[in-house]
Amino acid sequence: MVFKLVDDNHTFKWVDEAMFDEINKLARRADAVEQTMSQFTAVTIDHEKVVFDRLQFKLDNKMVERFDDKMLECKSSIKKMSIAVIVCCLLIIGLTHVI
Repeated sequence: MVFKLVDDNHTFKWVDEAMFDEINKLARRADAVEQTMSQFTAVTIDHEKVVFDRLQFKLDNKMVERFDDKMLECKSSIKKMSIAVIVCCLLIIGLTHVI
């Protein structure tokens, strides 16, 4: 069986030679696709790392802000408690002098 191939130098080839050539072409195309996919995967991984780093930075900033807010609340509570303790001590001292 003999076929005329469009992309070949020869006008006629045996079927097994033609199939061998086609298999080689497909192997080269598969290698090119594999290389493209590996490059795409590398770019995608780099992009995911950048996005992850940005999200982690935002999360860290939010955690620091929350921590600072809680610290301010604690300081305010400690000041209020200190004032209340001092006022109670003064009242006790004042009452002990009156009694």
